[in-house]
Amino acid sequence: MISPAPTTYKNNIIVPIAVLPPLMPGKEPQLVCPAFIVPPGDWLIVWNLVTIHYAQLAHATFPAENGISLIFGQDQNFTSTLRVSETQWVASILNGPKEGKSKAFPLFYLVSFLYPTPGNPNGPTLYTSQNRNVIRHDPTIVVSQDPVEPT
Repeated sequence: MISPAPTTYKNNIIVPIAVLPPLMPGKEPQLVCPAFIVPPGDWLIVWNLVTIHYAQLAHATFPAENGISLIFGQDQNFTSTLRVSETQWVASILNGPKEGKSKAFPLFYLVSFLYPTPGNPNGPTLYTSQNRNVIRHDPTIVVSQDPVEPT
């Protein structure tokens, strides 16, 4: 499965994240996170968590904190980050002015989500993209002209 591609609208980057339920009982759900490029400018990034159902009524949700976080060691940082709803996370990021020689950069991020586990009396289980058994990479290639030429 290839997840839908991120889109831009005005100063928003909308990123769909797909959660595939386990194919067999006792297995972990799979997370498909698309890679994307942050162009120069101020951006509001909106992640939408979408559960792809296989006749199950369960759905994935973001935890109250750290649903989306940056991978340690990047030069960029969020200016704000917030869970808007159970399935939507929003963050702001600055990448210099659109004019000048600002460069586009790939944003490397971690995703955490809660998913109901049948028979678990403690409620939904927390999964994270740091667990390599959970994440499934989207084979899409991200291409960007760098530096972005002024329009």
